[in-house]
Amino acid sequence: MGAINLIEAVNYDTNPVVVHCSAGVGRSGTIVGISLIMDKMIQGINCKDMKKLVEEIRNQRHYAIQTEAQYMYIHRVLLEYFLELHKETYEGLLLTKNYEEKYAKWLDDYNTYAEANDRTQAAKAARAAL
Repeated sequence: MGAINLIEAVNYDTNPVVVHCSAGVGRSGTIVGISLIMDKMIQGINCKDMKKLVEEIRNQRHYAIQTEAQYMYIHRVLLEYFLELHKETYEGLLLTKNYEEKYAKWLDDYNTYAEANDRTQAAKAARAAL
């Protein structure tokens, strides 16, 4: 996953990291949110309440993580990260055939959602350009 690789790469750098998109809140907030929650996972902090975690991020940066698509993307990235981080721990519990099928279905549903969202955003941009 690109976001995880990016975050892990910059975590090795000792220099300050700047993350910024056009307004500095939506996409930037999404990447910073993923990074902060990854850090919490590594520290063993309970991250089940994603809504609360997003609210914590918004307390530091208003309007961070602006859209449903960004919120869903955070879930997508962190679910994959969690599974990779705890692969050995949950191998016999979560990584069953039934779970694998449910996870594959969730990924398909997510990808369908993301593609539809991309088409909607492209159509809005095209209308705005007229």
